[in-house]
Order: sequence, then structure tokens, then C-alpha cells
Amino acid sequence: MVKKYHHEIEAAGIMSLQVLQATIFIALYEMGQAIYPAAYWTVGTCARYGIALGLDQLMTNNNGFDGPWMEVEEKRRSWWGVLALDRFLNFGDPSRHLATNDPEINYYLPIDDQAFIEGNTAHKDAIPISAAFHLKTGSFARLAQATYLTSEALRLAASAASSKANSPTCLKEDTAQLRRTLEAQVNAAEEEHTARRLSFCCQTMFSYCGIFLLQDQHWQQLRIGSTIVAESHTFPETKRALEVLGRSALVLRKDFENGGPLEEGLPIFFMQTVYLAAMMAMEIGQGNPDKETQEKIESFIWLLEYLRSRWKVAEIYMEILDAKKAFHDFNSIPVSRTI
Repeated sequence: MVKKYHHEIEAAGIMSLQVLQATIFIALYEMGQAIYPAAYWTVGTCARYGIALGLDQLMTNNNGFDGPWMEVEEKRRSWWGVLALDRFLNFGDPSRHLATNDPEINYYLPIDDQAFIEGNTAHKDAIPISAAFHLKTGSFARLAQATYLTSEALRLAASAASSKANSPTCLKEDTAQLRRTLEAQVNAAEEEHTARRLSFCCQTMFSYCGIFLLQDQHWQQLRIGSTIVAESHTFPETKRALEVLGRSALVLRKDFENGGPLEEGLPIFFMQTVYLAAMMAMEIGQGNPDKETQEKIESFIWLLEYLRSRWKVAEIYMEILDAKKAFHDFNSIPVSRTI
């Protein structure tokens, strides 16, 4: 019924920011419930609708607005939401074309969240990405920065997948600074985590997904087939990400088993991150993981099992992981030579 009403509004030619925001909510629901390819189409609709509203033109212009400043800020925040969802959908297939242009270094970030809620801000408070990496910003601004960085990760991964000229060594060198910056984004969000008691902020999930994406492309180019090769070619940022996520998953599991509630407010992006972390751990284990790696895998799968009652996409991720496990188990069976 919601989709039908949305189509009627679209067909009537009604153009408003609220319609775009409603479409973003529809896309989030479809992504969480694994309603594909509808989610892909809906995000594409968000992109076209936002461009028709001229939202993309506001990202580099900070003067001479026709409307009130707070209205401009709300439009920017909506467009950043579209940019984030567009890239999130492509983590599974970086070679697929995006519906929006990549954000640029001079794009203006969302202003501080609390200041926006209170309406206590002006256009001078907006800062571009280039000036914000070493400044204290709001949670949504951090997500926008992570969106910019993961755009770079998607571009590099797509380039590596499409060009045979790029060697694994070349990819590792090209992505080294990007991986460090993505990890720095995670560290910068620690203060936000402490203040809001959130262990899994959206910007952290995006940053981890960017690191895992680069790692996966590196492994694909190497065509790894053993634990020794996988571990020796695992980026240090990937190892640290798996350690942090593994500890967090284990703590959540033990707290729940001891009668405590699982942390509320987990974003949809959390499931994608846990799924990718499990895939990374399985790839390192190659069907015969050590005790520590196996413990991580089990904790990640338990989290997805818990979350699938709310979001169907968690169940889909579990099915893929089951297939991945079966593949590694089969390949780890010794083949006897017969005469």
C-alpha cells in the first residue's frame, strides 16, 4: 500500500523534500527485509528525485540561497542519506554503476546534529570535507565522511576487478593511505560512542565495510587457497577490525546469555558489517580455523541468528555463510591418490 501510494504521488508530479525522505525510509525497509531488486530501484528513484529537486547542486554552494538556511541544511542531509545508501548497496558488487556521482572533497558536511535539532545554526557553521577530518563533528557528519571514503574504496575495488594490469602489490600500495584513513574514522568515532553509549555507529560500520571491501579485492587478485597465504596477506587494518568486532560480538552474546538485553539502536548497516566480518574470518580459516578465529565466526553467526527475527536480510546472510562454510569444508578434505 505504501509503494502504491508512493507511485501515485510520483505519477502526479508532486515534488517535495518530504516525498524524498519518505522514499529513503522505504529503501531502508526494503534493504533490511532483503526485498531485492526493489531496494536497488528505490535508491535509484531517490537519486533521480533528489537531482530533480536540485539537492546535488547545494553540496558545493554555501551562499546566496533562496530559502531559509535550515531548509538548505535539511536538503543537504537528505542528499547525504541518498549518497550513503547508494554506496551501501554496492558493497556486494563494486563494479555496478552508482546512481549518483561520487561526493567530492569540497562537499559540505551536515552540521552538528544537536545544533540542527535545536535550530541553533547558520550557514557559516557548515564546513567542507577537506576541512573536517581533524575537527570535532556530529555523528551524521562522520557518516558523510565515511561515505566519501567508501566511495574511494568502491572506485579502487572496481578498478582492480576490471583491470588485469593491477597487481595485488599495486592495489595494496594504492589503498594503504585509504585504509589508514578509514581506520582513523573509526578511532575518531570512539568519543561519540562513549558519549551516546553506542558501540556500533553507522560511520563505524561504513568504515569497516570499506576496509573489508579492499581486503576482499586484494585476496581475489591473489586467489588465495590456504590459511598461511590468507593470513600473510591480511591488511593490519583488517586484523584490527576483526579483533574489535570479534570482542564486541562475544560481549553481546555473553551479556544476552546471562540475561541482559542486546544493545538497542543497532543500525541496518550493522548486519552487513557482521556478515562481511564473518566472511573475512572464514577466508582466513580456509575450512580449518584456529580456536580464536572459530570463536569469532560463531559469535558473528550468533548475532545474525538473533537479528533475523527482525530483519530478513540477516537470514539471507546466514544462508550465504552456510554455503561459504560448505565450500571451505569440501576443499579442506584431503584427496587420496588412487591407482
